[in-house]
Amino acid sequence: MAQDDDERRQRRRDDADEDLLETKPRRREARPRNRRLRRRRGKPEAPRQKVSAEVIIMDRVFPLVLIAVGLVLSLVAAGGVGGEDGAGRAVAFMAGGLLAVIPVTIGTLMAAGMLLGIDYGELKGAILKLAAIASINNCILWIGEWTGMPYWVIPIAGIACFGLFLFLFELDFWEAGMSLVAVGLIQFFAKLMLIALMLTQARNEERKNNRASARPPVFETLAIA
Repeated sequence: MAQDDDERRQRRRDDADEDLLETKPRRREARPRNRRLRRRRGKPEAPRQKVSAEVIIMDRVFPLVLIAVGLVLSLVAAGGVGGEDGAGRAVAFMAGGLLAVIPVTIGTLMAAGMLLGIDYGELKGAILKLAAIASINNCILWIGEWTGMPYWVIPIAGIACFGLFLFLFELDFWEAGMSLVAVGLIQFFAKLMLIALMLTQARNEERKNNRASARPPVFETLAIA
């Protein structure tokens, strides 16, 4: 009997130990800390897209080359139009007109693109391409003035701009045609403003010359005195 009692006590102790082990909270296994695997707080960074060399050439290099060529040809043509005496004045008119036309052209085409649903692509690339088209158009028109064929070069400028819209922006014929119409209207009003400024300056110079010729010479005034 005593042996049975001891066995029962031993079983009770074992059961009590098992109950204690089950009721104790299990410790979580410590995970190795790795700072590189920690997630950064805030918004996850967007994956960077690799830009191909062809995209860089078409969106950056080629438009910059067109802008440089257009500026050089415009300067040469403006100097030829002004001649030896008025070369500086003609270059100043050309530069001022180009600086005024390019931002207006870009803004107008962007607004027209939003209204007509024309996609010119990324903003930075679109600005460079539109500036290149405006520069080439300007140089063709000034070359026409220099060669004495201002009206014959207008179709050439239109064909060049139309081809550049198709090539640079990959537009269809309707989108390129609407863009060309917008550029033509801007160039037309800009030329009217330029002509008005030149006429105003010519009138002011004529008035100055008339006033200078109307004054009596210095020796005559001294003799009269």
